[in-house]
Parts: sequence; C-alpha cells; structure tokens
Amino acid sequence: MGRGRPRSWALPGLPEVAMLPEDRLAALPEVVRAELLRALTSNSHIRADLIRQMHERKLDLAEVLMDLEQDDVLRSQVIDALRRLTRRGP
Repeated sequence: MGRGRPRSWALPGLPEVAMLPEDRLAALPEVVRAELLRALTSNSHIRADLIRQMHERKLDLAEVLMDLEQDDVLRSQVIDALRRLTRRGP
C-alpha cells in the first residue's frame, strides 16, 4: 500500500487541508480531471512513461502518480471518484 502516505494526499497547487481525495479532485479543472482519468486508466507502460516525463520536468504530480501506481486500491478509488465527477459535471 503506497509509501505510507495518508489517504488524503495533496495535489500540487491546492492548499494543504484535510480534504478527501474526491474533494481535491473536484477542485481541479474539468479538463485536468479528464486527462488524469485517461492517464490512470491507460496501460501500465503509458502510465510509467507519463510519470517519467513528469519527473524529468520536475512536476510535483509525478509524486502523486507514483503513489497511485504503487497502491492499486487507492488508484481504483481515484478512478472511481474521477468517473463520478465526470458524470456529475462541473
């Protein structure tokens, strides 16, 4: 299960407060949520390449994606949350 991060992980650019992952995801622009969902539901080779690209560019989201890659349950929960937010709309 991940690297010991709490389930209410932080997303870059959002204030560090006690929010559930779905609340944090809802705070992202709709287009960013759609891209994140696409990335998380891609095959593992595509996800690994995306993480590599973000890490090379020193983007904080690479850390979050690495955590999600190591924790299948949390990744599934984030995917489910993104799908619910997509159905609900902006």
